[in-house]
Amino acid sequence: MSSHARNSIILLPAVLMSLMAVEATAAGSIAHVSNVTPRRDREGNILDAHDGCLQKFGNRYYLYGTAYGKTDGFGTANRYRCYSSPDLVTWKLEGDLLKDPPAGVYYRPYVVYNARTTNRKFDLSQA
Repeated sequence: MSSHARNSIILLPAVLMSLMAVEATAAGSIAHVSNVTPRRDREGNILDAHDGCLQKFGNRYYLYGTAYGKTDGFGTANRYRCYSSPDLVTWKLEGDLLKDPPAGVYYRPYVVYNARTTNRKFDLSQA
């Protein structure tokens, strides 16, 4: 892996967390973000949602990501997970996005909302 690709992988979570802090500040409260201390769900588990996206639907934030579990992240054991939060601080594991994931190695789940049709679209990338 090139050093540029490695640096990009390291910087992406930092950028995502920084954007989360900006949104929380704009909403009138401050969510402190640390790249040293992991975010945890309400049960105390570290959020396992890599390569994903953060969306706000209504008054709730949704973090969609690839769950690596206890692997290095490159393998067929990955699952797509969703967490939700009212304030970017308190996170609830909503569960897996797909009951029967397709065969293969997939990353970067992305969910968008179309206000015109009121549909949500799920997209993923295959390695």
